[in-house]
Amino acid sequence: MVSHHSSSCQGTVSTLKIGRHFHGGLEGCSPRPRACPQAASRNYPPVRLHSYQGGLQGRAHARPSRVQRRAGKCGDAAGSVEKVAQVPTIKLPPPDADNATLMETAKLIDEALQTVGFFAVTGHGIPREVVSSASGSARAFFDLPASEKATVAMPYQGYPYGYAAVGSEALSKSTGTVTPPDLKETFSVGPPQRPQHLLRSEQAVPESVEAFVYAESQWPEEPPQLRSHLETYYHAMGDLAAYIMKLFALALELPSDHFEDKIDAHISALRVVNYPEVDPSLARPELGQLRAGAHSDYGSLTILLGEDRPGGLEIMSAGTWQKVPAVEDGFIVNLGDLMAVWTNDRWLSTLHRVALPPPDFDGTTRRQSLVFFHQPNWDAMISCIPSCMNEQADTKCTVWIVV
Repeated sequence: MVSHHSSSCQGTVSTLKIGRHFHGGLEGCSPRPRACPQAASRNYPPVRLHSYQGGLQGRAHARPSRVQRRAGKCGDAAGSVEKVAQVPTIKLPPPDADNATLMETAKLIDEALQTVGFFAVTGHGIPREVVSSASGSARAFFDLPASEKATVAMPYQGYPYGYAAVGSEALSKSTGTVTPPDLKETFSVGPPQRPQHLLRSEQAVPESVEAFVYAESQWPEEPPQLRSHLETYYHAMGDLAAYIMKLFALALELPSDHFEDKIDAHISALRVVNYPEVDPSLARPELGQLRAGAHSDYGSLTILLGEDRPGGLEIMSAGTWQKVPAVEDGFIVNLGDLMAVWTNDRWLSTLHRVALPPPDFDGTTRRQSLVFFHQPNWDAMISCIPSCMNEQADTKCTVWIVV
């Protein structure tokens, strides 16, 4: 059941938490439903995200094009402009760099998230072997016969982890657009270990709900190294996300450790995505066929490892779709809906999609992505950050709860 406080999207949402793992993500995810278009003009108090069946559901943004807000403070835009925004590449300094260097990097991130909602990172320190091993094992899994991959299929609709075959979802439905199913197959896993502390809420939570929030990943027998390689990659992504969240804190005029106790038992998900070779006779671009339909992501941030091949990531900027090329030895990072709520829409959670390769391309069109969807702790309090409130202490975001 979806609950909200008014059919016109007015009212107060006072006790919300974030729950379950979402597959929402950069190149192949389950996005949120459409938001009420009236909510963007209303003011709302801080919220607590608590949704153990469907998560963050209904943040309001204009779609499909977004006005790029250039606000000094969140929710206090002095003016709005529309222009095509470029995805910048930011070289991360070592985590123990001096404060001035970290602040300089944080300012670059702040500018990117206010204008485009995406940035690329290099200098991340993740060994190439970790990346190549995870990528190679994922490809070996997707090369298995369909019958073997089906042994770890998601056991029921809504289960967060396991295999999903080509045509299992059509992400454009999140924007109210009817399209053919997306041309991709996926394998998703969750935290390798349960957190030491689970739910620290003052509210009682049924055991069945807790079991769902910390659902078990499913692992195939083949390839035998898949689990170890993906778990190593998962931990590396978790560390990188924690460092980026530290830079987020500095960008938002907060202590660098502001988010630490909100992500120390994070419920992030790792999804590997295979986009098979495209048969031009089967692709129907005139019907809106895509490899992954237009959507935005649920969580705090998403970290993408893509391939430099045709038919890749595109973002919506100033009403047009812009290609985002892969970055050598780097990752693409984008903001999720939850972080946009946290920052009172100072930062943008941007529509994106995965396009078909050009029909006249003469070469292999298969591509693969590894996508890490970072989520805070299940019971983290999500309330408007003080530096993201205007002089009237207004907040702008609304959410629906699925219970």
